[in-house]
Amino acid sequence: MPFVTRNRISILFVILLVAIGGWLFYQRFHRVALENYVPESALGYLEVNDLPQLLDHFVHTEAWQQLAPIYEVKNGLQYAGWASWLGRWTGIGTKETLLFSRGQFVVVVSGIEVRGDEVKPRIALVMETHGSNASVKALMSERLPKLAERAYRQPIQENSEYAGTPISIYRAPQGERQILSAAVGSTWIIANDAEALQSCIDVRQGRRASMGENNLLALAKTEVKQSGDIFAFVSQSGASRLSQFFTHLVLGKALDGTPLAGLAEGLIGEITQGTVEAMAYTTSFADGGVQDRYAVLCKPEAAASIRSAFRVPEKSELEKSPALSFVPPTAQEVTLVNLEDPGLALDGAERIVSAHLGAAQSFLFHKFFTSARKTFLGLEPGEDAVGAVGTEVVRYSLPALGENKSDRVWVIAARNRQKLSQMATRLLQQQGAGIGRIAHQGIELTVARDGKRAFAFLGNYLVLSQTEHVRHLIESHHKQSGWVKSEPFTTARIPAQTTPSLMYNFSSIAEETRKMMEIAARRFKGKPQADATKVLDRLPWAATVTLLTEHGIYREANSPVGSFPLAVAFIDTVF
Repeated sequence: MPFVTRNRISILFVILLVAIGGWLFYQRFHRVALENYVPESALGYLEVNDLPQLLDHFVHTEAWQQLAPIYEVKNGLQYAGWASWLGRWTGIGTKETLLFSRGQFVVVVSGIEVRGDEVKPRIALVMETHGSNASVKALMSERLPKLAERAYRQPIQENSEYAGTPISIYRAPQGERQILSAAVGSTWIIANDAEALQSCIDVRQGRRASMGENNLLALAKTEVKQSGDIFAFVSQSGASRLSQFFTHLVLGKALDGTPLAGLAEGLIGEITQGTVEAMAYTTSFADGGVQDRYAVLCKPEAAASIRSAFRVPEKSELEKSPALSFVPPTAQEVTLVNLEDPGLALDGAERIVSAHLGAAQSFLFHKFFTSARKTFLGLEPGEDAVGAVGTEVVRYSLPALGENKSDRVWVIAARNRQKLSQMATRLLQQQGAGIGRIAHQGIELTVARDGKRAFAFLGNYLVLSQTEHVRHLIESHHKQSGWVKSEPFTTARIPAQTTPSLMYNFSSIAEETRKMMEIAARRFKGKPQADATKVLDRLPWAATVTLLTEHGIYREANSPVGSFPLAVAFIDTVF
């Protein structure tokens, strides 16, 4: 009898294993190529294929490990636990758990509207749930009203239809804001614009071409070494529109009242359209930090012209850079431009751009470029900067003396001191009726008439900034240990590069990380901490290198937190 019992147990065990195996086989799912869910006409998209993995990687960064206990949010992002694992492999769990553990997410940007100071991106969030259509509709009916109430408090609900697909609409009581939602098979789509929603429905149902048919997508993924947790792609039309948008955002008010007003946005869009084919971005994790990679794919002839004009010295040791020796340990951000002849590169940039514009646009660009050269570089029409500037140009920021958040200091290697001095003098004259000269510790300063800005030569380097900063640099240059020996530089993880870098950038991430942690504390019922300043200030700086490649421009950044502070701020604003 015991023998029979053991046999029965064995048979039951086998049956159980077969049943479990059958269930797991039935519940299996395969990740899809999300570019096939994005309309080819979209400006661009950003995808996350494995959200639990992304968050798990982030919570294991050194920055989060140090700061989360202080802000009491250590477990705030610990979603990649047993519930997520169980949901992924067995299909067992709540609707939210299954969406989180199995879902793939892509944000589609179909357009950007700019009305004065108001900016409205037309976006859609496409979620491939890998579930049934019924489960998607159940999740929509449960979560969509709560999302609308949070966004609009008392939303107005409507129902509509597009090509046989039911659409749920929630409108704000006032204004044009709205949330539209639809379920297509196993996919849930949420959008803030009807056209954005409809185009995603069309792609999902095979009525419209997808971004997967863009012949530059594969090259873009290769350029940014796409194997990370986040990937973004911008098409040629998207690059042109985004360049116009950022020009408006950054330079719109600054150029009001200048000869450049009204020209910048249109010209930048034309230039981008004529030279850029696509852009890409990816995020991955390594060595306890975050790696962000960017690529601008240029048209072949434009890429070759850029490499020819922007020649980088073959050998340059960052730690031994004479220009960086001027940077004090108190600097907040440091940028080094490394070129054989910056003046030659400047003229080359104008030729490259003009070659890809029509006659009318080329004329406007020449007018724009001439005005910019005079406004920002002190160059008169017809005058060039070739032979004036040496191989190094450094810009760094210091705590402001006045109302600004920071003051900038320029350190420029001189190839022709007389020519460089003339350019700097004209810059000062633009800000006042005239200039004067004073001596400080035996060094002559050329000072604007209002006394605010000045420049001086320290050895073979011109220093241009607020007068007090120039004076302080004269007093401390030979006494300070220098920024390259300070902790921000020595602890920064400079990306490894096989070719000489065109530009290096180092910046503190303390303030943006503080804001991110404050949002996390508010969201996860933590505790904002004023005494976290010491920990924040000890975080390594973000280090970025910019290179020229066969296909265009490549930029790589190593940082403790990467672009997550920006993403968290955006999500906090929207949701």
